[in-house]
Amino acid sequence: MTHPFAFNCDSNKTNGKNFFVWLLDTGATDQISSNFQSFTSFQSIKPVLVSLPDGNTNFASISGTVQLTPTLVLHNVLYILDFSVNLVSVAKLISTNNCYLQFTDRVCHIVQNTSKKTIGTASLVGGLYVIAAGPSLANNHSCNSVLNDCFDVWHMRLGHVSSSGMSIISKQFPFIPCIKNAPPCDACHYAKQKKLPFSHSSIKSSAPFDLLHIDLRGPYSTPSFLGHKYFLTLVDDFSRFTWVIFLKTKDETQKHLKHFIAYVENQFHTTLKCLRSDNGSEFIAMTSFLLSKGILHHKTCVETPQQNGVVERKHQHILNVARSLSFQSHVPITMWNFTVQHVVHIINRIPSHLLKFKSPFELVHRTRPSIIHLKVFGCLAYATTLQAHRTKFNHRARKTIFLGFKEGTKGSILYDLNSNELFVSRNVIFYENHFPFTPVTKPPTIPPTSYPIDLDDPLIDVSPYLAFAPEFQLAPARPSQSVSAPTVQHEIPVVDSISEPTIRKSTRTSQPPGYLADYHCNLPSKSCSNVS
Repeated sequence: MTHPFAFNCDSNKTNGKNFFVWLLDTGATDQISSNFQSFTSFQSIKPVLVSLPDGNTNFASISGTVQLTPTLVLHNVLYILDFSVNLVSVAKLISTNNCYLQFTDRVCHIVQNTSKKTIGTASLVGGLYVIAAGPSLANNHSCNSVLNDCFDVWHMRLGHVSSSGMSIISKQFPFIPCIKNAPPCDACHYAKQKKLPFSHSSIKSSAPFDLLHIDLRGPYSTPSFLGHKYFLTLVDDFSRFTWVIFLKTKDETQKHLKHFIAYVENQFHTTLKCLRSDNGSEFIAMTSFLLSKGILHHKTCVETPQQNGVVERKHQHILNVARSLSFQSHVPITMWNFTVQHVVHIINRIPSHLLKFKSPFELVHRTRPSIIHLKVFGCLAYATTLQAHRTKFNHRARKTIFLGFKEGTKGSILYDLNSNELFVSRNVIFYENHFPFTPVTKPPTIPPTSYPIDLDDPLIDVSPYLAFAPEFQLAPARPSQSVSAPTVQHEIPVVDSISEPTIRKSTRTSQPPGYLADYHCNLPSKSCSNVS
C-alpha cells in the first residue's frame, strides 16, 4: 500500500519528539520511527513486541519504507507512535541496503558495496551519529500548510465526516491527519446543520397568572355541532390550570382574550404579568392592548413551537384523552368540542407529580376539587321532562346522552336522541355502562350442513351449532354397555333456505364431430377400430 502524499518536513520538535532526526544504533535489532508522515509506503503486519531501552514494551503493527535522502532508503521500518526517537539499526541497514559503514571522528559514510558510492552520511552530534532528513527550519510555514491541506483532502474523501469521526479514523489509520481545531467547512454546515437542542426552562413562576401560555388550534376539517372550528387554549404556568375557548373564526381571539384578562382581574384580584404565544397574527394584533395593561408579551421564534412547550404539551394531553373518550363513547365527530371541554374539566381536577401531587384546581382555588359529580362521557341518560305543556299521558323522561357540564350552572349538558336538541338539566338518571352511539354488531352466521357430527368426539365443539339451532336438543347421556359400543351419530337438520337453481339444457340436435366419420363407435366390444 503506497502512502498518498509525499511530505517535505522540517526537524521541529513536537511533544518532545524530533520527527526528522535519525540515530544510528548498533544495538537496535529493528528500525523504528514515530513519525508516520515520513513513510512513503507501509503495510499492516502481525503485531511485533518491541522492548524499549527503559524496560517497557510496545507493539508495532505497521511496517513500511522511509526515504531519508534521494539515495538512502530504509526498509522494514516499524511504526511506534509512543517512541520518542527515530532509530536506524546498523544491522538492518547493512543487510537490506547491501552496504557498509566507514566511521571517522566526525562523520560516518554509508557506502554501497557494488558501486562504492556514498549513499548517505551521519554526522557526530553529542556523541551520536545522526542522519538528518527533511528540509531546513526555513520551510516551517510551507510544511504546516501542506499538513492542513492533507486534512482537508481526507475530510472531503471521507464524505465530510465529522471531527469526532476524523479523530476515530486517525487512530485506526495513522496516515490520516487529525486537527482538533479544524477550519470551518461550508459544505458540512450547508448539508448537515440542524436545530440546536432545547435546554430545560429555568423560568418558574411563583404565583398564579404570573405567566400565561396561550395557543390557537385549528381549523378543524369538521366543524363542531355548534359551528366551531378553533379552540383557544390558555395554561397558567404556576398551577397548569387550563381554559379552553371555542371559536368559529380567528377574528374572535382578541375579543375573548380581553374578556379573559378582565375575568382574571375581577375573580382572582390579581393582574396578568406576562403572556407567551407564537407569532400568530391574532396575537401580534394585541400588542398595543397588552402594552396599555403593562403585560409583557413573550413571542417564540419562527417555526420554534418548543419555546412554547407548556401549551403544546397540554394540547397533546388534551387530544390524547379526547381520543380515548371518543373511541369509548362512539359519539359523532361533530361533538368534538364537548369532548375537549369535558377533558379539560377532568384534567384540572387530577393531581400531578409535576405539582407535587396537587391538582391545578387546588393551586388556583386553594381548595381540593370535588369529583363525586363526574360521570362517564357519552353514556345513556334519562332527563326528566318539564312540567309546562306536559299532559298526563306524555313521556316523563327524555332519552339522551351525557356530554359534560356547563360552567356556571349546576347541570349536565344533554343531547336528545329523538329531537336532536341540546339542553341542560339537573334531573338526570345515568346509565354509565350503556353508550347509545355504539354500533350494533351482528352475530356471525353458521352455514347449514348435513354432515353427521359425533357428539361423543371430544375434538368437536358443537356449541356454535347449538347456539344457532335451538330446535336441536342433545339426548341424555346413557351409560355405556361395553367398550365396543357403537357411537351414536346425530345429524343437524338441513335448512332449505336457498333452492338450488335448475340447469338449463339446450334443445338443439347435437351432431358428432366430422373427424369421427372414419371410426365406428359404441361397438359391442366397447372399443373403436380403424376402418382402412
